[in-house]
Amino acid sequence: MGSLYAKNKIYTGYDGNNIGFQASSSVSSSAFSTVMSGSFYLSHPTNLTIAGNTYIPFSGSFQELRFYSENLVERAFNDYTMDPYSIEGNSLEGPNTSLKKLIFRAPLGTVLDNDVTQTTRTSIHPQISTIPPVQSFILSGSSVYTLNGIFTMPPQNEVIYQDQFAAGVKNAVTEKIKIIDTVYPEGNTLSPYISVQQTSYLSESFNRDINYIEVAFSPQDEVNDDIISQLGNFNIGDYIGDPRQVPSQLTYYPNFNKLRNEYFSKYISNYNLWDYIRLIKFYDNSLFKMIKDFTPARASLATGIVIKQTILERNKYPLPQATTDSEIAWVGSPTTRTLNIPY
Repeated sequence: MGSLYAKNKIYTGYDGNNIGFQASSSVSSSAFSTVMSGSFYLSHPTNLTIAGNTYIPFSGSFQELRFYSENLVERAFNDYTMDPYSIEGNSLEGPNTSLKKLIFRAPLGTVLDNDVTQTTRTSIHPQISTIPPVQSFILSGSSVYTLNGIFTMPPQNEVIYQDQFAAGVKNAVTEKIKIIDTVYPEGNTLSPYISVQQTSYLSESFNRDINYIEVAFSPQDEVNDDIISQLGNFNIGDYIGDPRQVPSQLTYYPNFNKLRNEYFSKYISNYNLWDYIRLIKFYDNSLFKMIKDFTPARASLATGIVIKQTILERNKYPLPQATTDSEIAWVGSPTTRTLNIPY
């Protein structure tokens, strides 16, 4: 059984997008398994006839080639249509995550690996970096694929929409400039003590922002992008909003830590922070000084290099719990304190 799903996205201007053309097709034939066995061609050089239907060679460009060990749900495929870096699976945890089900990934230029002289390459699926690595192909015991000598990787401009979960201040936000209509009272109501400028709460369609601006490089930004591409959007409240955790004295959220540990299981070494910092030193430091000069005084500005937590790291503050036998004060003298009567 072979199935093909096709969709594309339509860019309609700033912060506007939608899925445009979409279609699907499937074929059920024993000949299909014969075509897929042995050497697999990304674009077959000649016509193929399967179950009485003739298929002509593909004409166009490929951005990536992936193999999953199970069929993707439409939600995950839609996210990939809007974001070519998305590798979401059918679930966040368990055996159906993209960490375990994405068995082969040939980027074909999406990760800036555009060296056309390198024809023999290795898949970059998540478990290729584990110890021991999980190979894509069982028969050969490897994850190697070959590109022929007739291909190019021209530069392309594309608007990408990340399907990020609500992480609060850690959200990746760009061009966030709002122009708010101010409201002034009628008449002569000037006051030297209070501002007469008003903002109607009824007309606000957003929450108030904190006065924090970050114009900086951070090694965690690349990690956050990969987290978003693998996990996508989900309700973080399911992991940190359990009211049963309120009386707990833990300094972390157990379910959220489990999700974080499962994501980071594909990492076999730490991020080389020193190489990252050494690279940023080549930037002219006067750029950040100029940005600081044009930043409002009330804003808390971070420039240069920022080392911060990833969006999968969140601390929990254990709330103090009152008990009926708390020693606040006692009745009697120190000798009669053994009566254990709280006051």
